[in-house]
Amino acid sequence: MVSAHTAYDLLTEDFPTPDPFATADAFVDCASAFTTFGNHGMAFRCVVGAMAEVGRVRDDEPENGLAQARFGMLGYAAYTSGVAGGVAASELVDLLEVTVRALTTGSDLDFADPDTLIEAAKALADRYEENGRPDDAAAIRRVAEGMAELD
Repeated sequence: MVSAHTAYDLLTEDFPTPDPFATADAFVDCASAFTTFGNHGMAFRCVVGAMAEVGRVRDDEPENGLAQARFGMLGYAAYTSGVAGGVAASELVDLLEVTVRALTTGSDLDFADPDTLIEAAKALADRYEENGRPDDAAAIRRVAEGMAELD
């Protein structure tokens, strides 16, 4: 567990990294270690760090389908990690919204995994319903069902 904390500390140092994808991979490895130890709060922080790294590429190159899809996949991993760590699912609506948006863009560019997109969309619809947004929930459910039919 000490080495996972050390890795996290090194990854969050304030210096630019030459390869955001490699740094994101290191954050994901760190998240895996924390998950193994049952520390979902730190795993969540690691995945969010990975999102930040890939997000830089995504922001600089919006047409980069790989960055869009990877950002979305990391977003869904952060969502599940956050829920496992005790964060109320209703507090993660913003995260799910950017996740679904990135996965949709990545899918349009033939990079995103359709199953993850469908699961993220269903989770977002559930959160919308819980937060009293039935019209938004119905709309996103229709999108998820349409994607499931295509899959």
